[in-house]
Amino acid sequence: LIATTARKLDREHQTEHFLEVTVIDGPVTTRQSTVWVIVHIEDENDNVPTFPEVTYRINLPERDRNKRGEPVYRVFAYDRDLGANGNITYSIIDGNGDEKFSIDPRTGMVSSKMMASAGSYDILTIKAEDSGIPPLWSTVKLHVEWIRKPVPSSIPLLFTQRSYNFSIAETTAVAQPVGVVAISQSTTTVWFSIVGGRLAREMFYIPQNECGRNCSLDTGSFDMQFDLQVGVGTLVVAKPLDAEVQSVYNMTVQVTDGTNFATAQVFIRVQDSNDNPPVFSQPAYDVSVSEDAPSDFELLRLRASDMDERSRLSFSIYGSVDPASMRLFRVNPGTGAVYTADRLDYEARTQHILTIMVKDQEFPFNRDLTRILVAVEDTNDNVPYFTSTVYDATAFETFPVGTSVVQVTALDKDNGINGQLTYTMEAGNTGGVFAINNTTGLIFTAKDLDLMSLGFYTLTVRAMDSGFPPLMATASVRISLILSDFSKPKFSQKEYQAEIMENSKIGTYVTTISALSRSPLIYDIIRGNEERCFFINHHTGVITTRKPLDFE
Repeated sequence: LIATTARKLDREHQTEHFLEVTVIDGPVTTRQSTVWVIVHIEDENDNVPTFPEVTYRINLPERDRNKRGEPVYRVFAYDRDLGANGNITYSIIDGNGDEKFSIDPRTGMVSSKMMASAGSYDILTIKAEDSGIPPLWSTVKLHVEWIRKPVPSSIPLLFTQRSYNFSIAETTAVAQPVGVVAISQSTTTVWFSIVGGRLAREMFYIPQNECGRNCSLDTGSFDMQFDLQVGVGTLVVAKPLDAEVQSVYNMTVQVTDGTNFATAQVFIRVQDSNDNPPVFSQPAYDVSVSEDAPSDFELLRLRASDMDERSRLSFSIYGSVDPASMRLFRVNPGTGAVYTADRLDYEARTQHILTIMVKDQEFPFNRDLTRILVAVEDTNDNVPYFTSTVYDATAFETFPVGTSVVQVTALDKDNGINGQLTYTMEAGNTGGVFAINNTTGLIFTAKDLDLMSLGFYTLTVRAMDSGFPPLMATASVRISLILSDFSKPKFSQKEYQAEIMENSKIGTYVTTISALSRSPLIYDIIRGNEERCFFINHHTGVITTRKPLDFE
């Protein structure tokens, strides 16, 4: 659980926080995993619109009625909040009972259609209100003193240059100066204004003061942040600049002494600064790679963009969920290409999660993070192996067909089809006595058993995977097929045949009868020896003659 502390968050001071979170187990063997959490601070309407001046005091020459309305003066405020919280609307809330003035709610330009005679004086209270919830606002007073038009000068107004070129950083704060324009003679009261360039009029303005001729702060009548000199107009930033939105402004500046006019062109180039972070083309990337991929195998090329001009981006691996993943991959700092740095092993880890950082190379640098999920694909690189090299088992001749004898087991570290095993018997299954389940490795009796089947079997069993090419392993299975303790004695043959001469002596050997049993046996002749010509040894099964035989 990540929670805030007693320290207050301030988006205007820091827009995002990068937190490294590590989970550790223990206590004996410690392993850990790390993840990065990016906390983006959302804006709240906690900044009041601020006017750069405490009071505006200006002198303007008297004017006639104008249906279209003539500009009087522009007031403006700035708000550090974003979006609607920083969207300012202007209105006149006091001093305009006769509706002599109007104000552009977006730019703060005050205009008048009414006639203004020399000696009159107007004091307007102007309100700047943002669009946040709840809205915040502030006010400022605009003092306008109307004076007589100066006596026209015999010397024509003339700018010191036909055009002016200024450069300014886009980070320049509102109300800061851009540059100055001036006229050749400076003894006449003059007023400067921006008359051409719609967007330029919105982004810049030229302040005036009560003496009408850009007085110095020494008069104590105007709360300016910089000195204004006679015959000089100072261009000032009115709204926050953004070189990515517009980097060049072309405007027409006009100067008048109340009767005569002169104009000059002003070009302002907004210089890009490192105010935009680089951004990856995707918040996360999924890529698959075979575990047999060689070192320096290219997985993908990351793409990132930066709105700043001439930005140079650098890529690096910022972290990984498993610290061991860091040494298995590398990224080209210049191209964003991600490579394997070592051989991967599906059996060790099936997925690697990397955090990649891209940053610009300005100071202070901006950055962005993305995540790469590398899925390692299995290849048939592990040989199957049996759990034992030799299996021993015993079977009885009484086992019916299908009776389980022994289970052999092989394992394969590979996955899927590469680890799917098939069992077969390769050798030693004389007479086809046994069979094996190809899937489970279970060996069972394959046919009815008899005394001919008794004996010792050594089977060779093979386990083969289904990869390409397939890999295999073998093991030996030793099975003793014997009589059961509960089975009846069984003769080794169903029928015995023997021949002897008719003049054979008593005790002549005829044949040996043998039977198999887990218990001691006693042999006896139960039929066919009515004349008692033959004798059988009760313990050995040897048959001999008991009296002379006569063929006739």
